[in-house]
Amino acid sequence: MGRSTGIRIALALCCALLAAGCGRDAVRVSAEYLEFGDADTTLRFELWNGDAGLDTMEVSLLASAPWISVDPASARCAAPQTVPDKREVLDRKSVLVSVDRTMLTGDRAEGAITISGPRVNPVTIPVYVSPPYEAVALSATALDFGATDVTLTLQAWNVNREAGSLRVAVASSASWLRVNRTVLHSDGPQDRVEIAVTVERERITQAGTNTARLTFSSPGFAEKQVAVTVFKRFSAIGVSVEDMDFGREYLPRILEVWNASD
Repeated sequence: MGRSTGIRIALALCCALLAAGCGRDAVRVSAEYLEFGDADTTLRFELWNGDAGLDTMEVSLLASAPWISVDPASARCAAPQTVPDKREVLDRKSVLVSVDRTMLTGDRAEGAITISGPRVNPVTIPVYVSPPYEAVALSATALDFGATDVTLTLQAWNVNREAGSLRVAVASSASWLRVNRTVLHSDGPQDRVEIAVTVERERITQAGTNTARLTFSSPGFAEKQVAVTVFKRFSAIGVSVEDMDFGREYLPRILEVWNASD
């Protein structure tokens, strides 16, 4: 075997080793994992180049599941720099991670974000999400009946892409507030169900502003609430008689008027 042939073989072996993943431990992140719990939809972490010997680190960020999104999907980080006062300056990049709770059902969900690129060893960040997930959508989060309205309407529907047909219970917190249906079914975003909400003012005992709420619930999914406000007029004017009959006489009559409010 000639010398040139040996050099070519050595170079080929080096290239093969590099291609096989003999990279640098350059990727640094500020989080070992991302825990979204039962309510969060967005979290952030920071990414930087921890290898002073790698002038520029170029990486891509790939989510393992469609319910996870990453912004940005790629990043370039310069090598750490030491300034005159001996401090190390890092080129930190902020990464926003979002989870779509409308794509999840059932138990706790697990996924991951893999950060990889040329000449660096990949790093994986686990992602965890817990129920309840999102399914119930409403056309309004508040209803104001004012002093005169009796009936108002809103719509409810299923926004979860995995749940199929959704059964939703509707409950009122006040005896004077009723709905035309206490259970509804929706097969998806196009299947919107209208609910009529009615105020029975004669059952309201307190004059002034009264509040209540409607709760929309479905097992395994987050509840949604609608705040309801109603104003009942004060019974402030009192009179001594409700009618007067003068007949053929033109004598004056006495009418007493007072403030009847408490």
